[in-house]
Amino acid sequence: FFQAEDGIRDKLVTGVQTCALPIFDPSWAEDKLTTQQNFYKEIWEDNEYFRQGLDVNENDVVVDCGAGTGIFALLAAKKKAKKIISFESNANDYKYLVENCKKNKKITTVNAFVNHRSINVAGDNLPKEQVDLEAILDKYKLKTIDFLKMDIEGFEFAFVLNEKDENIKKVKKWAIETHSCGFFAERAQESHFTLGMIDKFKKLGYDCALEKIHVDTCCYMLYAKLP
Repeated sequence: FFQAEDGIRDKLVTGVQTCALPIFDPSWAEDKLTTQQNFYKEIWEDNEYFRQGLDVNENDVVVDCGAGTGIFALLAAKKKAKKIISFESNANDYKYLVENCKKNKKITTVNAFVNHRSINVAGDNLPKEQVDLEAILDKYKLKTIDFLKMDIEGFEFAFVLNEKDENIKKVKKWAIETHSCGFFAERAQESHFTLGMIDKFKKLGYDCALEKIHVDTCCYMLYAKLP
């Protein structure tokens, strides 16, 4: 079931359990498979989450919000993170996340919707569990988080802006993909939210950088790091 096509086998399969590369399902439609291959390239080869002085270091505690099929989680494991907690709300992606990560004891997979407790979101396709930063810290008994990666389709704004300052500062490094953030009229609100996140991080003592990596989209990468 989980087999890599010959043309991509070298990049998608390895026999090392603790840092295996993700295995994709060739039965996917071409656009789905291409999307996953692009995610792999962006994360493993282009290092989109590891720029501006950010990286996962040995023995780091990592939280992966919007884990997809596990591409980032497996790279964090390869970098010798001590613990990785990966959240994914999409049921189909979560199935592959579990399959890709099940042999790696460092990775905990969770089918949950990452949001902020102040925002009530309901839907037939959403998992019952919804978590925010405070819930993650409490449930998993984390005093600090070394690296938090976020790709949650626009809910990053509430996750950061509505969270208590004391909880934000428990995260040492943030790598956030901000969505629908183009600096033009129809995206003015999202741009305002992105600037608000930068302002919040800076006031809390973080060094920040905003970088447009995907030139053909309106997404930016926001990096924040405590000195």
